[in-house]
Parts: sequence; C-alpha cells; structure tokens
Amino acid sequence: MTQKQRVLLLAATVAGLVACGGGGQSGEPNNVEPVVAGSVGPAIPETESTPPSAGSGGDQPSTASPPDMPDGEQTPSVWVFSSDASRMADLAPQHLDNFGSGAVFNDTFTGDPDYAQAIQVASGEGFGAGVHVGFVAFTGYAAGFAQGFDQLNFKIKASGDNLRAFEIKFFLPDNARQYDLTQAGAIATPIGNGWLQVAVPLAGFVSTLAQNDGFLIGPFGQQANRFSYLLTDISFSSSESNSAGSTAPPGSGDAVGAGGLSDDGAASNDGSADEMDGNNTGDDAGDAGSTGGGEEADGGLVGPLPVKPLFDQNTPREPIASMVRDDGVVVTRFGDRGRDRHAKDNGPNDHYDHYLAHYWQYRTARVQFEDHTRNGQSLIRATYITEEELGAREFRVWFWGVTTSAQFHLNPAPTYLGRGTWNDNFVKVSNAGHQHMYRLDITTQWQNGGQFQNPLRTGMNMEFEISQFLRAPPAGARRNYYGTTFVYVVGQPGLAPFEWQRGQNKPGGSNDGTPLPSRALLGGDGTLGYNYSAEPAGRFMQMVTSPRI
Repeated sequence: MTQKQRVLLLAATVAGLVACGGGGQSGEPNNVEPVVAGSVGPAIPETESTPPSAGSGGDQPSTASPPDMPDGEQTPSVWVFSSDASRMADLAPQHLDNFGSGAVFNDTFTGDPDYAQAIQVASGEGFGAGVHVGFVAFTGYAAGFAQGFDQLNFKIKASGDNLRAFEIKFFLPDNARQYDLTQAGAIATPIGNGWLQVAVPLAGFVSTLAQNDGFLIGPFGQQANRFSYLLTDISFSSSESNSAGSTAPPGSGDAVGAGGLSDDGAASNDGSADEMDGNNTGDDAGDAGSTGGGEEADGGLVGPLPVKPLFDQNTPREPIASMVRDDGVVVTRFGDRGRDRHAKDNGPNDHYDHYLAHYWQYRTARVQFEDHTRNGQSLIRATYITEEELGAREFRVWFWGVTTSAQFHLNPAPTYLGRGTWNDNFVKVSNAGHQHMYRLDITTQWQNGGQFQNPLRTGMNMEFEISQFLRAPPAGARRNYYGTTFVYVVGQPGLAPFEWQRGQNKPGGSNDGTPLPSRALLGGDGTLGYNYSAEPAGRFMQMVTSPRI
C-alpha cells in the first residue's frame, strides 16, 4: 500500500466514525426542533405513498427499484443524506432545524415505494396560527463547508403548490434564491413516480460560501393548509465529479459510498480512489496486496475496495418510535425500566444510574403518548404496558421540587385496562399473556400543586416519571421501583435530553427540565441528559433516554 492510499483509507475511516457519532452544534436559535424518529406528517398530496398508521404494524424498508435515473445525473462529491443507508454521508448535518416554524422532520422515513430512506418534512404553525411553514435547515457545519463545490443536488417529491416558489438559502450571512421546480429543465428533471431530480448551481451563492455554516431548502413563505413532502439523495458536487456519469441507484451493491476518496479528499460514489497520482511507485508498490483492497497499476488503485456494509436497505428496521399520524396526532413511543431512586436524588444512599438484580425481568415498561395539542385539543393520552401487574399506580408529572427532589405537582393513579398481549402499535392481539395496560389523560399543566391549571399548548416542557410498584413479580423479591425521569416537549415527537438547575423555583413552580441546546448534543440524537444523582461511573451503561433515533 502506498503512503497516499494509507492516508485515504485513514480519512475514510475517520469520516465514518464522525458520521456515526453525531456532534455538537452552535449558532442556532433556542427554539430549535430536533430530529425525530418515525413517520411524521400528513400524507403528501397525490404523489406520496402513505406509510402505515399507528395501528397497522411495523414498517419495513422498501425493496422496490427506484425510478430510472435521468441521463447525465450528477455524481456527488459528498453526500449530505442518501436513500442508501450503506452509503456514508460525509456532510451529514449535526442537526435538522426548523428555526421555530414548528415543522417536524423524520429522517428515517421508509414509506416511499421507490427509495428505501428519505427525509419527510411536515409543516408547522410556529410562526402563527394558520401560517404553515415547512423548510428544513441543515446546521452545525464549519464556516466554508460548501466552498469549492459547484452544485447542490437533491431529489424531492411534493405537490406543485410546494414547488412553484422553492427556496435555497445558505446562512450566515443569509444568501437566498427562489426557483420554480415545476418548470422542467436544467434545475429540475422529472424522474418518475412524482420525484424530481434537482441540480442547483452554486454560482449565485459564491459571495458568501466562505462564511456560510449551514443551508436550508423548502417551499418559500407560508401556506394556508398543512403540507408535507419528501427529500432524499442530497449532495454537493464539484465540476470534476459533475461529469463523472450517472449515480448508481440505491441497492446497487458494490458502492462503498464515501469510503473511496479522490485526490482532493472528496468522496467518490463508486467507492474507488480516483486519479491516484503516478508518483507513488517503487518500494511501496508491493504493499498493495496486503490490504485486500484492490490492485496497484501505475501507482493507482484499481477497482472498488471489498467492503461489505454492516447495514443496507434490506436490514430490518426497529418499529416506528415517533410519528405524526394523518389525523395530526403526535405519537411518541419509548421504553423504561425500574430504578432504585429518583433522577435528582443525590444523597449517599440514593442510587439512580445503576442496575439491581432482576432489573430486566418483569420490570420493564413501554409507553405511548398520543398528543392532540397540534389539533387544538388540550389532551395528551399516556398509555403504558408493564410486564407484571402493578400494585400502587403512580404517574408523576409537572416537576416542582420545592420540598423534595422528587416532588411533582400531579401524581394521579392511571386507569387499569386489563391483562393480555399487545403489539408494537399498542393494539391488543391476545387476552393471554403477562402484560398489563394502563392509561392516563393529561389535560392541563399543573402549577402550585394544582391551584392553577393551564391548557396544554405546544412547546411546553413536561417532566414526568412513571413508577413500577409491582404486585407479585415471578422473579426476584423486590417489588417497588421508581422510573426514569423524562422531558417531553408538548407537540413534538420524541423525548428530549434535558438540563435543570437545582434550587430554582419558577413562577407557579413550573420547574420542569429544559431540553439541551443543539450545540450540547455531543452524542447526536442519542445524547443523555445531565446526571444529577452524582453517579458518573455507570452513566454510559444506561439506555438512551431521548429516543429520537
């Protein structure tokens, strides 16, 4: 192996680790909406194949062939997002932001028959009732990240109303252009089944690219009704790669994605190292066979590296975690396990972030929130299923923390709905089994222990904890357990890693934790919130408590 090939292989490895590990962000507004997992948004008008609803069973990735690619489609230098999960995205954003618009994103959408993976964008009304906005901003880049590229490429599937005034903006400083994507031509090319291939020249943005640290795409302005659309295969390309030929369709097999790098460090779509110079001959030439990664010819590496992706479009996905149903109800699903004490207890005998015997035997629960606030109804229906019947039933909500570190304003007893077996969509499939279902309707935000009760509204932070006080577990003697403390942002799918200030007392005693800012999400969407029980030793042995991934 030549020295140059060693450098390229190391660069590809590091790029993969960075892409998988997430990272922190900076410079976004505080009212930023994070990435969520699961299906979101109403059905896309006319063109979209609607994903299964909450009661229709788990989604699986599509195995259908994509639409035919147009002649001359650009081969990307660097991927931002790909429909092929095995293709490395070297320019994957650290965050998808809505800048307060209320738009909801699902970057693991699998409901389209043509592409196995897409970003679904559902509009929001964060800028005012009846004002529907649905752009998606890609943030967290270093200044100048797009400098040197000539073109932004992406595929989009949307109704014509969302395409006639379509905005591309780089920031900061802002530099925006609008396009009519319904006019087929150099910018937008129909590729079948409602999809357009879009190629945006960057010549009009050159004046600010050296300073820009993010970009956004989406319909310009506001609309009177809710809408959603799909994006996939987002990339930046340079003039060298623009003439390289057509992109391999998803699932074509031999592509290593960004595992292959060209001389300038840009990713090559076919996984090979292009245009290796001819100066690395001599003693290093004999090392080529030691990598198992191709043959040396005149100092160049011939053929793709023999790398098989760990995951591809045929890999079974986990069940949908969070979504916005077609009726506008926001659904969030997550799991929990019994804990010794409460999240903010930090005395010498308080233990929260550790494990005891039998923790995973009959001491786990799965929870579903059905949030109706985006439809104007003050209701969050909380349903949860335990593996053993509960004795005392506790559901603590709206953190107070004045007299003790486990004090909540409200701690009602949920309704017991019976025994049986339920599927991943919380639909009962049998009266047999050892599962038990409970339900609680949360209709107001409590303050001062219930003296004031406010209607629920989107954007409220709701801290809660579900206890598991078991009646008679079949394994292990201990019966009483508390639960994980979570923060749910009303109206948003998923849960948020949070921070909190000990000793604070806000008006009305609304002392719920607040979501970490995007720049603090060093583990991306798998970031844990702060540990307040003073138990750092076992912190990273814990499950992810902000399931947006």
